Amino acid sequence: MTSSGDIEEQEGAPRERCSFCGKFSGPFRIMVAGPFKASRKPNLFICEDCVNICVQVLNSAEENQTTSSKGMEESEKAELPKNLPPRERCSFCGKFSGPSRIMVAGTPTPSRKHGLFICEDCIDTCLHILAKDGISRWINQLIQEGETSP
Repeated sequence: MTSSGDIEEQEGAPRERCSFCGKFSGPFRIMVAGPFKASRKPNLFICEDCVNICVQVLNSAEENQTTSSKGMEESEKAELPKNLPPRERCSFCGKFSGPSRIMVAGTPTPSRKHGLFICEDCIDTCLHILAKDGISRWINQLIQEGETSP
């Protein structure tokens, strides 16, 4: 078994490791690849479970943001501090956080002391990729079932 970053080879077949939770890919765990390195291999992966957690975090953040600004006049909202903490950068697309771009933080690891961040745009892209992959798998399954039936 060899390991290179977030890709591990086991029995000759490469298995990707989720950069957020550390779980390996498998028949029931789909991974979405992040940006590619100079070696033309992706250097980040996120599994469908982590994408779903990110969606829950974003939904919760949006609910809290809506609740905290209810009853405020537009002029009061404009006076709210914008992005006081240091700006995070999305590990997938490289865009910075801001008042209109929410980031979800991953867990820091020994190799990534500051953790990973993924923006809502990249989470949305991951959802589209996972949906497309799910449909493709379903169609392939139907085709295989049709080929085996008499």
